[in-house]
Amino acid sequence: MAALARSDKVEQALARDDLRERVANWKSRFFAATWARYDLAKPGTFRLVPPDSRLSELKRDYQKMRQMFITSSKGAGSTISIVENLESRINQKRIA
Repeated sequence: MAALARSDKVEQALARDDLRERVANWKSRFFAATWARYDLAKPGTFRLVPPDSRLSELKRDYQKMRQMFITSSKGAGSTISIVENLESRINQKRIA
């Protein structure tokens, strides 16, 4: 998601409400997670960033994986900030 947020395609992706709906539908059918709220995957209630209670675990895991990255990474905090910004942009959209 952070890579998409930094790409020149982000505006096109944000404009495609149908794409967000299709992804949520697909995940709910084939990769459903009991904790996921696919019904809330719409502007105003969309969540990309895990709850605060999970962030320290996520940052530790990210640090352990750094050697696997082909290019240098900006770090978990920076990546989370980018995704938080994207989440905010999605949630500020008007529902069509």
